[in-house]
Amino acid sequence: MTLENTVVSANYASVILRLCETRGITMSQLVVGTNIDPEIFTSSTASISGSQFVQLVQNAYSLYDDPAFGVHSGKHITISTHGMVGFTLMTSSNLKEALDVILRYYRTVFSIMTFDLTEREGMAVLAFDVPYKVGNIKPAMIEGFLVGFGSVINYVLEGFEFSAKIRLQVQEQPYHQVLNELYDSEVEYGSDVNEICFDSSLLALRMAAADPQTTQLAREQCEHLKRLADAKETFSQQVRDKLFAHKKRLPKLDEIAKLFNMHPRTFGRYLNKDNTSYQELLDEVREVLAMEYLAKPNMLVEDIACSLNFNDTSSFYRAFKRWTGMTPSDQRKKLMQKI
Repeated sequence: MTLENTVVSANYASVILRLCETRGITMSQLVVGTNIDPEIFTSSTASISGSQFVQLVQNAYSLYDDPAFGVHSGKHITISTHGMVGFTLMTSSNLKEALDVILRYYRTVFSIMTFDLTEREGMAVLAFDVPYKVGNIKPAMIEGFLVGFGSVINYVLEGFEFSAKIRLQVQEQPYHQVLNELYDSEVEYGSDVNEICFDSSLLALRMAAADPQTTQLAREQCEHLKRLADAKETFSQQVRDKLFAHKKRLPKLDEIAKLFNMHPRTFGRYLNKDNTSYQELLDEVREVLAMEYLAKPNMLVEDIACSLNFNDTSSFYRAFKRWTGMTPSDQRKKLMQKI
């Protein structure tokens, strides 16, 4: 799936509009180049494409002219912003069920991001990312999600002090203090992943507004939205999502086929129907990750090659030159000039 084919609820666009209006920025200024119908901002059920949302946020980021834009936008996110998904989350029986709601239904409201929940060594780890090329607004999108998520979790747990360790790819900024306050924790910056880590015992925490009957009704509505979203999603996009979810160790063909409970040949045939191959998808994900890693000045090119499962640095150089027309070193210099 391309950025154009991702789905973003109009509620999130409205959050951006409300924030910008506090600075005197008008709707007509925001929608330049987006092809967004202004009526969208008054609808709680409409949606826009990921590419429209990215252009909207890029316009807003430039006009708002404040590096803390992402943090400020996150403060405008409430449980109702997430529509029926938020309502289902709020009435879930416990935190584990609420997070399962996010994992199952996020593609119906904000498929421009990916999420994955795992448990290891007594810790629950919620990994999240924006796996598309969105330019200089990616840090703001990550910050906005974190602030919005933290506020929602504290709201639905009603007074319980949710403590978590945060690991972020972005570099520390003065306005990040709000993250320490929201999660009652120190934050690790410049990481190779974006994660919220907390004691797995917290998954059993009961939600303040838990209501099994209401949840069931809300889930039925979410399932309907999910069926509509799934009908638009290709198998190749599911594979991309899986690759980003396993970016710490990108799987080989037989390993990812196993994740889909398929024989490698069957897996390959499914991708052929989307006019692609596993190698093409793997290289696409590698290119996105390579750009992220090159933006980290302390990460050696040799380590990047290893992280992306290349046999040696020379193979990585040749592949990167094929993807971008530049060497990794030249690309890093270019990226550093923008920081």
